[in-house]
Amino acid sequence: MDTIKRGKAATRELIAIQMETREGDVEGNFAEAARLVAESSPQKDAIVALPELLNTGYDWDAISKLTAEDAKRQLEFLAGVAKAHGIYLLAGSIAEAVGDLRYNASYVFGPGGDILGRYAKCHLFSPFQEDVHFARGSESLCVSLGGVVCGVSICYDLRFPELYRRQVLDGATLFAIPSVWPARRGNVWRTLAIARAMEQQCTVLAVNRAGFDADGREYGGSLLVDPWGNVLAEAAGSETCIIRAEFDAAEVDKARMHIPSLCERRPEVYKLDWDNSSDILANGGGDF
Repeated sequence: MDTIKRGKAATRELIAIQMETREGDVEGNFAEAARLVAESSPQKDAIVALPELLNTGYDWDAISKLTAEDAKRQLEFLAGVAKAHGIYLLAGSIAEAVGDLRYNASYVFGPGGDILGRYAKCHLFSPFQEDVHFARGSESLCVSLGGVVCGVSICYDLRFPELYRRQVLDGATLFAIPSVWPARRGNVWRTLAIARAMEQQCTVLAVNRAGFDADGREYGGSLLVDPWGNVLAEAAGSETCIIRAEFDAAEVDKARMHIPSLCERRPEVYKLDWDNSSDILANGGGDF
């Protein structure tokens, strides 16, 4: 992918909507998402993010019954939300049917309701059998949000820094990371979000789901981080909430000028070759 050139957007309002998603309740979840976007009173051209699998949650039965028509209808609804408020909507992700396959896919909408990009989750969380129920995506996504170049990823992707280095080399200055990340591993979630911001010198918009799932797992802890690793805003717990901060292009430039790690890389020294990665660790199950 060619590097996307940045525009002249100096600052931009960022909003993370930490909302509860009820397993299988597609209509209720979409109504709640629309209500919370309206409640956030976003500025024109604000960048607003929703959590992962906002249509179904991790309800494998509901996901298996999805059709292509469901996806079309849900995308039309989300496009209408973006257009109604004149915002850039990072619509978390939805479970969608493409033929016989199911994808965990994030869509990005412009202020006019147009689809600016689609990212299908490429790292699937095998301890929870995501790799059994979903097909893997195979492409990275960077998209220009009115001059702010945003790299999109989903949840488990956060553990793979190579993806974020690829996105920053493609022009990203902002990372959007919709997730369903359990609070029992909240220290990992928070640490990695801050690490991705510092190592790639980008702003991070990491939005988690709220509340508890049907099996009693707790979520929450959404946060916005600047390119120095400073937490700009953070959800205090697992309640439904709206957090916001300002994306500042000058801070990205300042971080990259003061600590020029991105232009002092030595890729010829640490060229990655993972042909023998299966020798490192056998992939096994775990307690989600």
